[in-house]
Amino acid sequence: FVTGAVTSPVTGPMVDKLGRKKAALLYCFLEIIINQLEQYPNIYGLIVSRMVGGITTNLLQSVFETWLDTEHRRRGFNDDQYETIMRDTVV
Repeated sequence: FVTGAVTSPVTGPMVDKLGRKKAALLYCFLEIIINQLEQYPNIYGLIVSRMVGGITTNLLQSVFETWLDTEHRRRGFNDDQYETIMRDTVV
């Protein structure tokens, strides 16, 4: 959580520079790396995976919802559909 808090001011501008789609792919790639690091009995790999996990949490919370919002508006879908999607996808 500390890494997420520290990198949060950097993650937003990075996503704006990369683009939503590339940032989403970066999220997926980093999650694969995290899962691989957690498979080995090495404390340093676990620490690095937790630190990278803070960054991926920021990406998860910002990239996918804004990508959905941008694509929904760009394609001219009905606002009622957007409200339904946002209401039904809340965990």
